[in-house]
Amino acid sequence: MADPERAIEPADIHEDPYLGDPFPVWKRLRREQPLFHDTVDERWLLTRYDDVVAVMSDHETYSTRPYQRIFTDVIGPTMVQMDGADHDMRRAIVAPPMVGMSLRNNFIPVIDRVVEALFDALPADGPIDRDGIVRVLIEGGHTTTVARPLSVR
Repeated sequence: MADPERAIEPADIHEDPYLGDPFPVWKRLRREQPLFHDTVDERWLLTRYDDVVAVMSDHETYSTRPYQRIFTDVIGPTMVQMDGADHDMRRAIVAPPMVGMSLRNNFIPVIDRVVEALFDALPADGPIDRDGIVRVLIEGGHTTTVARPLSVR
């Protein structure tokens, strides 16, 4: 874990202690380094809620267009890389089942079933390593959780 006597370094957020419990590091980042440059992944982390809200509301100054280099070559254009009206129009299509009571009614039962199935897929005996858990999650967790309430099969 990051030494409390020194500033948090980018490598600190890529080590096992952080991955096991990131909350103390995030608390320090919010207090000491609210805008943090992660030179390992070449990204900036904005850690304070009010700052995130301000950035997400200001499409003139801040853009999601950099996501084009991440997604476009692999899966084509996505809503994530769109700004302003383009993003808002597409979000209006997919957002209704993901807010308020629809979120509770549509997602909670699905999430419960998916998590149970994922845990059932883990080996019953022997140690479970982080890579094994990640593999199980990637192989069916997050896409199933989102696709089922949207009636995508």
